[in-house]
Amino acid sequence: MNLQEFHGENWVEEVLMNDLPVLVDFRGPGEIFNASEDALLKEIQEDWRLPVRIGTLDAELYPEVARTYHIPDFPTLVLFFGGEIQYTSWGLDRVRRMISFWFKTSETTPVKIWN
Repeated sequence: MNLQEFHGENWVEEVLMNDLPVLVDFRGPGEIFNASEDALLKEIQEDWRLPVRIGTLDAELYPEVARTYHIPDFPTLVLFFGGEIQYTSWGLDRVRRMISFWFKTSETTPVKIWN
């Protein structure tokens, strides 16, 4: 399964108005593709079976979205829920830090972060 591609035209409906938490990986111009981080995002989506939508946004093509959320650097992973930012992690190990955040804020499973 591929990660969903978010963009300016589907941002409000797919991210801000979604009933599920949404993980958005903001990617910037000239960013080096990191296959291991993408593999972790796909694993979260496919294997953990969490009620979460996961996708990417190309900040070079949609800079207005990145500017709106004051994204500090690329790549940046942001967890949205209820249209609000719940957590932000940037850099090459952003997915691992997000996973650590999930388990630190929940008793047994990442699902509890949004319950």
